[in-house]
Amino acid sequence: MIIVLLLVPVMTFSQNLEQYKYFLHHTDNKGDNLFYYRKNVTANQFDLCISNSKKNKCFENINKDKTIILENESFIIDKNGTYIYYENFDSDEVELLGYQELYVFKKRLIGKLKDNNEYVIMDNKLNILTNLVAENAIIKPAIFNGLYFTEKHPNNKLLDLKFYDLEKGQIEIITTYDSMASVKEINGFLNISTNTNHLIIDLINRNRVIQTVDFSKSIKYINSISDSVLVIKTNNRVENTQNIKPDYELWNTSEKLLYTDLSKKETLTNTSESTFIFNSVKNKLVEIPNFDHTNSMYANNQQYFLGLDKDKWFTYSKYYKEADVYVYDFIRNQKELIIEKFELLPNSIVLSPYSRKLLYFKDKDWYCYDVDQGKSFNLTQGNLVFEEEDKYRNDQSLIKPYWLSDKMNVLIIHRNKAFIIDLDKYKIRYKFDNDDYNKIALEDRFYNADRMIDIDKNIYLVGYRDVGSTIFKLQNYSLINVLKNEMKNYNLLPYSKGFYNIVEDNLIYPSIQKYTLKNKNIKVIYKNEENNYELKKPLFVSFKDSSGVTFKGILYFPKNYNPEKIYPTVFHIYDKQSYLYNNFLYHNYGDDNGLNLLHLLNNGYMVFLPDLHFIDGIPAISAVNSLNKYIDYFKENLKSVDSNKLGIIGISFGGYLTNFIVGNNSNFKAAVSGSGISNLISFYNSINNSFNMPRFSMLEDNQIRMKSSFYDDKMRYFNQSPIHFSDKVNTPLLLWAGKNDNHVDWNNSLEMFLSLKRLDKPAKLILFTDENHVLKEEKNKRVLRDMALEWFNSYLK
Repeated sequence: MIIVLLLVPVMTFSQNLEQYKYFLHHTDNKGDNLFYYRKNVTANQFDLCISNSKKNKCFENINKDKTIILENESFIIDKNGTYIYYENFDSDEVELLGYQELYVFKKRLIGKLKDNNEYVIMDNKLNILTNLVAENAIIKPAIFNGLYFTEKHPNNKLLDLKFYDLEKGQIEIITTYDSMASVKEINGFLNISTNTNHLIIDLINRNRVIQTVDFSKSIKYINSISDSVLVIKTNNRVENTQNIKPDYELWNTSEKLLYTDLSKKETLTNTSESTFIFNSVKNKLVEIPNFDHTNSMYANNQQYFLGLDKDKWFTYSKYYKEADVYVYDFIRNQKELIIEKFELLPNSIVLSPYSRKLLYFKDKDWYCYDVDQGKSFNLTQGNLVFEEEDKYRNDQSLIKPYWLSDKMNVLIIHRNKAFIIDLDKYKIRYKFDNDDYNKIALEDRFYNADRMIDIDKNIYLVGYRDVGSTIFKLQNYSLINVLKNEMKNYNLLPYSKGFYNIVEDNLIYPSIQKYTLKNKNIKVIYKNEENNYELKKPLFVSFKDSSGVTFKGILYFPKNYNPEKIYPTVFHIYDKQSYLYNNFLYHNYGDDNGLNLLHLLNNGYMVFLPDLHFIDGIPAISAVNSLNKYIDYFKENLKSVDSNKLGIIGISFGGYLTNFIVGNNSNFKAAVSGSGISNLISFYNSINNSFNMPRFSMLEDNQIRMKSSFYDDKMRYFNQSPIHFSDKVNTPLLLWAGKNDNHVDWNNSLEMFLSLKRLDKPAKLILFTDENHVLKEEKNKRVLRDMALEWFNSYLK
């Protein structure tokens, strides 16, 4: 019997693994020069690499966020805090000493010097165009086409706000203000406030927006909800303000909120609050009653915004909250309820940047609401599949629609389907639906911040299959098959005649390829010969049970696999994992979930990643049933899996399932559980410190899928709680948790451990003193990797 409680201190070790992930960054229109990053997987550092027809060259250990590619393909990198300029691929380096920060806008560079308030404006050849000595500066050239800066006025008590136009090379004075004023830039507005008034400048249009003299003594809040709409919240009268700071909190079951934080409550005498919305494009100030700016969405320059009333439907028992959605129309100066009790799923609502229309997802369909007509239109007409569990799966989550630059059509992608829909006729113009694919994806470099796709450019999408992927081109409002293979294609970077992309497979190290559309030629730009060829290609497991339900998973074979032998096999469980099939296996100390696939494979284990199927109300029991189907399948079809030497490992939701499975399934002989729930009842009545809210919805309406309150079905919670089956556990269990975990309190792991200790069951608990829900420190990943392997070796070999 083993019962040990371990607290893991800080440890050090050497890092000598050199494997890289690649990220395509930039190429010219002809595709002659390619800029890409490579990331050292272990050291977590970036190198900038440049490739052309002659050679490949890398600049090591640079600051990825400060790389600047200039229009003539010259470039600047930041290495160890010093900017270095290269005129071309083969030129000598030029150190740009003394610069704290560099910014680029078209053909201009802006340099902020380290030791003073001087800003230097240069061209792409580093020729100095002008110097600005400023008290302060606002540098957002892509938004303002220049920079705002302040200079001392001849009257020392004043400051001049000026604007430097980068294209014209001209300076204009915007306004003059008190040097003692408070100045804050807010999303395209500048709020200059003193004791007597607020002066607000529209920085994009370079003019005074509003001088709020009338509000001077009652302004409570100023913010913006877009680059042209300002929110001004006022208290109409304030006679007395008193901050109450008692030594207690008041919790009341009759209140919607969990408790009233009296320490922050203000007592105001004879006051009322007003909210004003200022639209700088129309130069119009409108008072909006009962408006909460924190729950609003604004359509740029379309003269309306959305308000979300969450209070009416507020409950702690739903993970995704519900709200009434209102349209506030500036043109008609009215408020209208357009969607009642709308479930606020991620990405479920998006506003058009070029018309008075918005799209929203409700009842398994996408709809378009036309603000001018005051009507909703069903766009997808029942063509989508969206299950309850899809709300909580990253690989099946909703994707916001994309607006096409013709301003008439929209692209909607959902799982393996793609629609192009005419928003004038509200009809499907094109539909792609192919069951060979699990997912269609469009990478973010193909659309702008407004999710606008420029259809005059080369646009590529990727379709992912169980094994392999296909690249499609968006052409004439259709998806055209360009390239299909059995590997994973991603990170596409277009040029005029084709695209670059990265290709990888589970055993084949990522390589960079260049594809030419006309002759369908593929040229390998960079290929690392270090591959996992000592391993056999993993098996994509797929079968149907007697009810016709499809079960999928990935079975990895150990190093030097011999089909005549049998091997101990570790199941890694979570939810759905089969979509990971084509991902390359990197050599590192382990993922943040404690699983190190290669380490187990190199030590003689098979590893299986199954897709689990869940039934609402009995998540853990249904997971047990899923695992039994896989085990039966292996017994019948793959004798290499030693069914007498099975291990299991999981984290978070997978940790909860592991805790339950060891008390309800005798097939597993060793288990590792991380950051998992052990007692649904105590967990239900606890606080999630990350969000300062009770965990009701986490169990009723999230991955746990209980679908009822504990008080409506107590036995259901009892029967799905691992702690209540501790006496049935015969599987040695290694538990681990981070003592800073705010998502699943580490006491869940402690509770499971203590129950096993009391029952004289074999168990260990590792508590990482400075970790949260998942492991971040490489040293701790290595500790867990080694201890998990030792645990499995003790009971499976």
